[in-house]
Amino acid sequence: MKLLILLLTLGLLAGCSTEQQTDSEQDSTAIVSSEDAVEESVSKEELNEAEVIDDLTEYPETTAIQETIELTELTGYIVSDNPGTRILIFTNEEKQVYKSILVKDEKQLKVIDLEQNEVLIDETVPAS
Repeated sequence: MKLLILLLTLGLLAGCSTEQQTDSEQDSTAIVSSEDAVEESVSKEELNEAEVIDDLTEYPETTAIQETIELTELTGYIVSDNPGTRILIFTNEEKQVYKSILVKDEKQLKVIDLEQNEVLIDETVPAS
């Protein structure tokens, strides 16, 4: 009987530890995906499928972006808006000039000048 309880306990512990590793692997994948997203502009297909931003005030991070970049002459696109991150692209005519990445849980905003390949903003923004 003790052997049966021991085996059941070991099986339960082994199952729980496997699930934790899977969560860690998913977090690592999300971090790598965010880092990859920072380094490059989006494809023409992604930009064509993206939604045009009609009202910048709908997105709280645009207040911080406007303090650094003059957005009135640019067209903004929502490339990705999922529970974890939001990616915006700003274009001047057909050329992608700025990329904004907001990590929602951490309220971390990163804005990249795609022409100069330079990070303009890397800061925490106030909660909306």
